[in-house]
Amino acid sequence: MSGLTMLTPYNLPGYLAGRGLLGRGSWTRHSCRVTEVRSRNRSWIVEFEDGRGFFCKQAATAREVDTLATEACVYQILTASLPSAAPDFLDFDPVDGILTVTAVGNARSLAVHFSRVTCLSLRLTRSIRASLAKLHSVLPADYPSAAHDLSSEPPWVLGVHRISAVDYPNYSAGSLQILAMIQQQGQACEALDKMRAGWHASELIHGDLKWENLIFVPRGRAGQSKVFIVDWEFACFGLRQWDLGCLIAEYFMWWAGSLHRIQKNQGDYTDVPASFAIESMTTSARELLDLDSHGAVTFEDLELLFSLAGARLIQRIVEQSQHQARITKHMLAALQLACNLLTHPSGAADLLLSTSHEIARRAANPGQS
Repeated sequence: MSGLTMLTPYNLPGYLAGRGLLGRGSWTRHSCRVTEVRSRNRSWIVEFEDGRGFFCKQAATAREVDTLATEACVYQILTASLPSAAPDFLDFDPVDGILTVTAVGNARSLAVHFSRVTCLSLRLTRSIRASLAKLHSVLPADYPSAAHDLSSEPPWVLGVHRISAVDYPNYSAGSLQILAMIQQQGQACEALDKMRAGWHASELIHGDLKWENLIFVPRGRAGQSKVFIVDWEFACFGLRQWDLGCLIAEYFMWWAGSLHRIQKNQGDYTDVPASFAIESMTTSARELLDLDSHGAVTFEDLELLFSLAGARLIQRIVEQSQHQARITKHMLAALQLACNLLTHPSGAADLLLSTSHEIARRAANPGQS
């Protein structure tokens, strides 16, 4: 990338001042702390003693500058219309490829949270659901210029079964092994084709929801833990069921990652959950989808939603295998789950959400909620 400024811990405060984000004389080099954040981009958090905080992300290539421009566009929409859903937009520098938003102090991601707990609290789940409801209320007609700039193409994983090794020579051996296994699953491939054909630009979606992209500030037992959504590089106008499916896939990914293998007899192994059963996630998942009040998701949506969750699970597995010479047992377990989600979405919904008795009741009494 041909830029003028390469961010470092030493020049970041001066850069922010030069962009008009810091007033003259309002800071010194010793009054701030700069922390690098691990990501594929160059990312930094700048915190000042007076409580101000900035999150700066710099692109490394010209292509990443275009991606950051898209993210900046989304942040501007969110700051104007949904200020509580994400950090506030502050600045985008297209020359140096730098996006600046407010930093959320003392925040941690749900990925870190899940390393310490065995379930997601209803308080956090409700906050996630509320933020997504606000996000999905933004329609293409509300921002016609942004609708032109933001992609409405379906997620690439809906065509993953049509990828060849020739087209993607940089794929690892593990990724190619996964692709070959998917392409052997005829029913799963049909489900992917059906979802790709039905994709359309319906509402604004994040596009890459995972526990790492949901951050919150712990407030203690009595307070409210506000969840913020970050990393909007893949935001577009699409189907809200994709965002919800991404989070359902996270539940299954979380479960599959907890499996450990035990040997029962000579050469006979079985996988068992390390710390929790999938049923332990039922209450949280139902709250996320607002099933009990029949709000965010109807039972008629579940088949599509869980099919999309299966596709997302495949996407996550392929991403994780990029540097693997061979797939791991956790990837294999997750891949088996993904194919089951694609081919038997209703059964998967019942497994996670315990919905079978409710579906039967509604079928018998269609006039009742």
